[in-house]
Amino acid sequence: MTPPQNHRPVRDAHPVLLSPTAKAWADALSAAMVWVDAEGRLLELNLAAEAMTGRTRKSALETPAAALFPELAEWLGKEGAVRGTIAVETAEGTRRTMAAALSALSDEGVRVLELTDLQGVLEEARAGVERDVRAANATLLRNLAHEIKNPLGGIRGAAQLLRSELTNPDDLECVGVVLSETERLMRLTERILSPYRPQRADARANLLPVLERVRRVVEKDLPESVELVRDYDISLPAVKGDEERLTQVFLNLATNALEALARQGGGGTVRIRTRIVRDARLLEGPVRQAASVEVEDDGPGVPDELQEQIFYPLVTTRAEGTGLGLALVKSCVEGCGGAVQLESRPGRTVFRVLLPLAPPDLSNSIPNAPDSTTSAATPSSTPNGTRHE
Repeated sequence: MTPPQNHRPVRDAHPVLLSPTAKAWADALSAAMVWVDAEGRLLELNLAAEAMTGRTRKSALETPAAALFPELAEWLGKEGAVRGTIAVETAEGTRRTMAAALSALSDEGVRVLELTDLQGVLEEARAGVERDVRAANATLLRNLAHEIKNPLGGIRGAAQLLRSELTNPDDLECVGVVLSETERLMRLTERILSPYRPQRADARANLLPVLERVRRVVEKDLPESVELVRDYDISLPAVKGDEERLTQVFLNLATNALEALARQGGGGTVRIRTRIVRDARLLEGPVRQAASVEVEDDGPGVPDELQEQIFYPLVTTRAEGTGLGLALVKSCVEGCGGAVQLESRPGRTVFRVLLPLAPPDLSNSIPNAPDSTTSAATPSSTPNGTRHE
């Protein structure tokens, strides 16, 4: 892709290759573009290239091109347009492999190098495949749940009718088992279906009351050897999403963290952290700001072989688990446009939920803090083992 040309011979260290209009045009492009001369000197780059290399225009132009693109000299020695992959040395000292195309811009030897982040392309492709797999799994589970619910309703009705006709205690006990197990299966199918029901488009939630509700539930069974730490940003704005579903999301994550600590046979720490993050990637793409809720534990971690599939239905690390909890988490979070991520190694597991911010609500612009003792700056302790940070 070639912007409007305004080239003049190179006479100084920072030549003006593009007119202000052409430079603004180039900066508006999402593609990273770099202009070089026949000797391999950098003449210009756009904003996308600055972001990709981690360098400002001034520092990039003062850096030898060979230091930024070690393979560029070989490319310049070839005739015509060149396409392939090229290494880019970033300002942080890391090397990234980019898809690249080098083409002539003028008869004076000026060429333009267009760069595409392969990692970003691969991540987008991978995300697309995961969305397709999850959509297929959701359809399968919905159909399966409906097919199970219909005969279960018939079994329950027949058992209730039979119970009304029986007098023998043993027979009544057997019918009671049938009814209780039927009810359990009915609840299980409801759990399968609930995350896939559409949420209201205007649903909004204040996360701090939601997380405090989760904390109160979790503390009822909190072992003395486990510490629950709250690290809240109390200025966190409202997010898009249904409060009841988000409560279930974070209750599942907190419960999983406690179960992970129980599996390692000792105590530990579960930390719930909220922050505003910038340049987050949500379900529909990148956003400038999002709310982040992290549930972290120092348990044994998720096995490497399960980390890629941990959010799929019926995948679990526990022999007695159903494998529906994390699938419900992901479905609920994505249902309100968010994203959920996992980082895990022995001694540190973090489930990170990213949620889009809700539009301002002028009728209730000041969110309620969870309680008067919560502080983002001053740690305090409570008798039940919960600590604020």
